[in-house]
Amino acid sequence: MIKLPIHYMEIETLYSNTIGKGLRSLAITSAVSNEGTSTVAYAVAARGAADGKKVLLIEMNMVHPYWSEQSQQTYSQWKPTPESMAENTIHDKDSGIHILPAPCRTDVIRFRSVNTMQRIIAHWLVMYDLILFDTSPVNALNRNNIPAEFICSQVSGTLITVLSGSTQKYEVQKALTTLLGNNINVVGFVMNDAYEPSLVDDICHETHKLDSKCPTLMKQIRAFIRRSPFFNIQQ
Repeated sequence: MIKLPIHYMEIETLYSNTIGKGLRSLAITSAVSNEGTSTVAYAVAARGAADGKKVLLIEMNMVHPYWSEQSQQTYSQWKPTPESMAENTIHDKDSGIHILPAPCRTDVIRFRSVNTMQRIIAHWLVMYDLILFDTSPVNALNRNNIPAEFICSQVSGTLITVLSGSTQKYEVQKALTTLLGNNINVVGFVMNDAYEPSLVDDICHETHKLDSKCPTLMKQIRAFIRRSPFFNIQQ
């Protein structure tokens, strides 16, 4: 998982259009694995903490449980009770948020009850200003998963992350159909362009087309572009 700086305008846009509009419970999901869901969930949670909110990030991704693996499963056996949840919550000093790692060592059947989930979410909303769920991929069908659509149906809004240049259109359509079929409030998509060429790379690539006519000039232009603060601004 990559920890994004919370001052990025992309993070501000996500935050202002979800939490900034009054949502107190939010799920971050995806169609398939490795689309950056945990990165987005952590960034929005950290932005909320920077806004003075008491934030809880709940990991429900059994496919790739980042926080559960980071804690070496020490905190991955919590049960849906206030006492167990409190005992297994991690405080992340970097961001100031609280984190519940994926309950990988607990029978997930206990988390598939609507009444149970509603009860623990109500409890969290008393204890915290904001709660976020990092869910498993919608299209990941596994008996050890807590279905993403189930978690998303229990919160106020859902964001879908999509890895640009990798995720197939039909995969996103399938996930969206599943979510909308469960009357889930999809508030937006997050396009993850982590592996897309940067603006500088794109421009430099285009200059190579003129190498046969003026190679020295093109080389100088590429060097200028790569050094230029204008072309290398980080939002």
